[in-house]
Amino acid sequence: MWTEIRYDPLIDLCNLNSSHSLLIRLVEPGTNVLDMGCANGYPGRILINQRGCTVSGIEIDPAAAEAAGQTYHDVIVGDVEENGIFSRLQYKPFDVIIFGDVLEHLRRPEIVLVTARSILKLDGYVLISLPNVVTLRLRLCFLLGHFDYTEQGIMDQTHLRFLTLRTAHELIQTCGYYIEHFDFVIGPNFWRYLQWWHIPKRWLPPSIFGTQFVFKVCPEERSQN
Repeated sequence: MWTEIRYDPLIDLCNLNSSHSLLIRLVEPGTNVLDMGCANGYPGRILINQRGCTVSGIEIDPAAAEAAGQTYHDVIVGDVEENGIFSRLQYKPFDVIIFGDVLEHLRRPEIVLVTARSILKLDGYVLISLPNVVTLRLRLCFLLGHFDYTEQGIMDQTHLRFLTLRTAHELIQTCGYYIEHFDFVIGPNFWRYLQWWHIPKRWLPPSIFGTQFVFKVCPEERSQN
């Protein structure tokens, strides 16, 4: 069973070092969006109010789902890994499906990703954000023998999967998608140093310095047309 997640960040779309901002900026205005694990609906409110999207959500926590339902067009209370849950959605198929920090909480994320293709429009795409378990700080912690869970963040105690850039690529490709766009987020303090010294983020290897990865992925069959 997918564990309840409670995140409620303030989203600044001008912040290019936020996975939430990067995901929202990748959504085309006026599209039909499914927000997997929508929590209380903080991303969807921006998509609806500022981008004119139709937004549906799936959320396991009834209280959070009720909050999201005040704004979203359709909210299903349930586990995204539950058999048949996608059939309960009213507005399918979707132009965009968002997995914002969700897949790492699932027992079998590959099954959910494959099933999601059945409710995606032919020209639709999936947006994914994932934490990097081998970012530089954690590499040093592991080297010193520390593997400590936390309340939130990369080592969140509710995470069931720990992914690297390589294994994230493998998960996406195994599920029948290709990567159309990639970006990554770094630690906020390091980000400020980069801005201060005018160092482009693209100079950094994301597998080492990235704390979160952001992907825009499309069904593989589209690349063959």
